[in-house]
Parts: sequence; C-alpha cells; structure tokens
Amino acid sequence: MGKKQTSFLNLSEVSSVQCRICWGTEEEMDDTEFNPLISPCNCVGTVKAIHVKCLKEWLDTKRSMKVHRGQVVIKFKKLDCELCK
Repeated sequence: MGKKQTSFLNLSEVSSVQCRICWGTEEEMDDTEFNPLISPCNCVGTVKAIHVKCLKEWLDTKRSMKVHRGQVVIKFKKLDCELCK
C-alpha cells in the first residue's frame, strides 16, 4: 500500500467541507492569503480536509530544535495522522 499524495479538494466539495483544526471553510478565507483546504492523508468524511496554514502550525508542534556543537539540530516527532495513521 503506497502513501496517498496530498490533493486539493474539488470546488463542489468546498462549500460543505471544513478544516478539521479550525473548522473554517475555504469561503471564509481572507482574500489576501492563499490558504486552501487540502486532503494530506487517507482520512475521509468530515475530517479529511485541513487548511495549509493549519497543517503548518500542526507541524510546528511536532518539531524541536537544539544547538549541538555549534550546529542546529531539528528533530520531528512522529508525523503520522492521529486518525488514519
């Protein structure tokens, strides 16, 4: 079983789809910022969509940085979706 590629949602789906993090829709998006709803994992239904900005914020919670011997070391905790793995 291969990994699913991130996909943008169809315009026909957008009106009924909400971000699983902030619960916002693409229609509520600020016109000055590109922040589409995407489907980055195998989740389906009401939890399949997430804004790009919300995904970036979630990734930031999984990251830790430290300096070791003059170099910055960045580590990520497990990045699997908590729902579909």
